[in-house]
Amino acid sequence: MEYADFDISQVNFTDARDIEGSASLIFTVAGSLQLFMPSATRDHERSQLRRQAKIWVSEVDRHIDSLTPGDSLTAINPYDLIHRIAYGCPADSVSLDRRKLYAFDSYMRGDTSVDAYTLQYTVAQEIRRRNRAFFGGPLQWESTCLDRWHKQFITGVSSMPLGDYDTLRRVSLLLSSDLWAFETRNEDVYKRTLFERHSHYLNLTQQMDTATLSALHSFLSSAAAYIAPSSYLSHEATINAALLARPDLNPYTRAALTLTNYK
Repeated sequence: MEYADFDISQVNFTDARDIEGSASLIFTVAGSLQLFMPSATRDHERSQLRRQAKIWVSEVDRHIDSLTPGDSLTAINPYDLIHRIAYGCPADSVSLDRRKLYAFDSYMRGDTSVDAYTLQYTVAQEIRRRNRAFFGGPLQWESTCLDRWHKQFITGVSSMPLGDYDTLRRVSLLLSSDLWAFETRNEDVYKRTLFERHSHYLNLTQQMDTATLSALHSFLSSAAAYIAPSSYLSHEATINAALLARPDLNPYTRAALTLTNYK
C-alpha cells in the first residue's frame, strides 16, 4: 500500500467502527511518515495525509450529533490527535470535555451504548492530565471501578468466573493505572504478577474472536514494561496476524494493520 494512495472517502461516519478504524489508519500513516519530525522529504504524502485528516475531522463534526453517546465517545477519543495532524494544533478542549462528560452522564443513567471500559480509560486519561472538569463524579466513579477490579484480582487472578474478553480488559486497565493508593510500594510486584498470571493468553490467539484479540492487543501494550522487546514484537506480530485473518475485521483497521506489517 502506497501512503499517497490511501483515502477515507468511503468511510461511513455514522458507524463507530469505521470512524475508529479510519482514525487508526491516519495514525499509522502519520507515524510512518514521521509527520511531527522535521523533514523536507515526502511533502506530497504528508500533504495528502493532512487532507485526509481534515476530511475526518469535518465528517465527525457533521455526524457526531446523530451518534449514540457510546459511539460519540469512540469518535471523540482520537479526535484531538487527528485534529493536530490536520491543523497542527489541539482541538477545542471544552467541546471535547462536554462530549466525554455527556457519555459519562448517559452511562450513569443506564445507557448501554456506552462501553464501561472505554469510559473508564477515557476518564482515567483526563484525571491523569489533571483536567478539573472530570473531578467530582467522574473521578469518584473511576476510583470505584479500580477499587472493585483491584479487589477482584487481589491475588493476581479473578476471584469470580469471568470471560476472556472481560478478564483482558480489566487486567489491561489495572496494568495501565496508577495503583499506588491500593498497593503503595508493592505496585510493581502486583502488576508483574498480574501480567505473569495472564501471559498465557498471548499463546491463545487462534481461539479468539476479533473483540478478544483487540483486548489482547491492549493487554500486550499495557504490559510492555514486563516483556523483553523482542518478545513484545513477536507477540504483537502474532496478534496482528490473527486479527488480519478475521473476516469481520473493520476494513480501515485492516488497512492500518497491513500498513504496520508493510513497514
